[in-house]
Amino acid sequence: MKRAMQNSVAEWSFGSALEYADPCNEVELSAVVTDPDGMETVVPAFWAGGSFWGVRYSSSTIGRHVLETTCSDETNADLHGRRELLEVTPYRGDNPLLRHGPLTVSPDRTHLRHRDGTRSSGWPTPGGWASRSGSPGRPDSTR
Repeated sequence: MKRAMQNSVAEWSFGSALEYADPCNEVELSAVVTDPDGMETVVPAFWAGGSFWGVRYSSSTIGRHVLETTCSDETNADLHGRRELLEVTPYRGDNPLLRHGPLTVSPDRTHLRHRDGTRSSGWPTPGGWASRSGSPGRPDSTR
């Protein structure tokens, strides 16, 4: 079982005994990841060169995730139907992107917030800094 902290990337590598002349066009590989809440996410794999493919996945949901691969060449047992486990553990650091998750635009489109709903403390904008008060052009430290 692979382990990763929440909001950090876990990566799997899958090698194929079968060789393809044009892997990017002959084979499609993806993984369906099911989180502890039962939510499924389809993650496209990437060709990593030679006979290797990779899958990268990140989750803010703590607990056991199950990854299962789906390959367009169902006869390739190295790529199709592979099952892997990932245990996502709580993040224990100071990085706000790892602690609270990636940034998104708030539903009212007035500020940025992290995936967990925590408001971002500020982000550069074309007009300057957008502060917590939403006043562009001045960082909070000048008030």
